[in-house]
Amino acid sequence: FHTTIVGQKVGSGVQVQVTLPDTYPDKAYAGKTATIKAVIKSIKRKKLPELNDEFAKGFDTDTMTELREYLKKRILREKEEESRQGMGDQLVKTLVEQNDFPMPEGLVAVGTEEALARARLELASRGVKEEEIVKKLEGMKNDSREGMIKSLKAPFILEHVAQKEKLFVTEDQ
Repeated sequence: FHTTIVGQKVGSGVQVQVTLPDTYPDKAYAGKTATIKAVIKSIKRKKLPELNDEFAKGFDTDTMTELREYLKKRILREKEEESRQGMGDQLVKTLVEQNDFPMPEGLVAVGTEEALARARLELASRGVKEEEIVKKLEGMKNDSREGMIKSLKAPFILEHVAQKEKLFVTEDQ
């Protein structure tokens, strides 16, 4: 639809045929063709502010040079943190994959049920019908169980490594 209205003038009418997706919430219309009609009432354009020292003052800096420098440092910090987080996640994933040990079945069952309950609530809040929720949850059960086992192993492994390496958290950190 949005490609049809590009280039239109105020007052012009547009009409577009679309096929609704099979996942359309109202099953009576899923997969069917619909016509969207609209009249262009107005055209608005965003006006970007001028990038000058006055603009920079809105960000607690005096000049655009200071703002650029601040943004550059902030982006670098965020990228470094993102990279560190990615390496940490990959390390934990590798540790979990290389250390196979049985997990308490009760812990896995409770964790899996909680994850499925959160998924049910999320699907329901998006307006998904009960029959579809049941189907999706049934498909998720096995994956959720395996994911839960992996996510529950990580703290046990990290705790073991911390004890072995004599690592602990202090108030200074």
